Amino acid sequence: MTISTHVAIFITDYSEFCADKHGTFAELSAKLLKNSGLQEEIRCYDVIRSQFPTDDELKDIKAIWITGSRSDAFADEPWILNLKTFLQDKVLSREDIRLVGICFGHQIIARSL
Repeated sequence: MTISTHVAIFITDYSEFCADKHGTFAELSAKLLKNSGLQEEIRCYDVIRSQFPTDDELKDIKAIWITGSRSDAFADEPWILNLKTFLQDKVLSREDIRLVGICFGHQIIARSL
C-alpha cells in the first residue's frame, strides 16, 4: 500500500486581477490548507498549460484541490476539455484521492461526472 504524500493544487486561473494584493488562487489555496493544519507537501499543477500529475505522482496524491477560475467550466476550450478528460480517466474512479473544487473546480468535477 502506498502512503499518500502530497496534495495537488490544479491551477485553473492566473488571477492577475488580484494576485498583486492577495496572491494567486493557487497561493491563496495553499495558504488556506496550511493554516488549516495540513502538513503534507503541496504541489501545484498548471492544468491550463497541460501540466498534470504523472501516473507515478498520482500514486502519491492524497487529494486534489481545483481552484476557482474566471473561465466557464462548461466551455469547450482545449485546456478545459483536457482537464475534464483527465478527471474522468485518471481520478474519478479512484477512492484514495479526495477531490475538492472551488467554484469553477466544483463545476468541472460535476461536468466530468
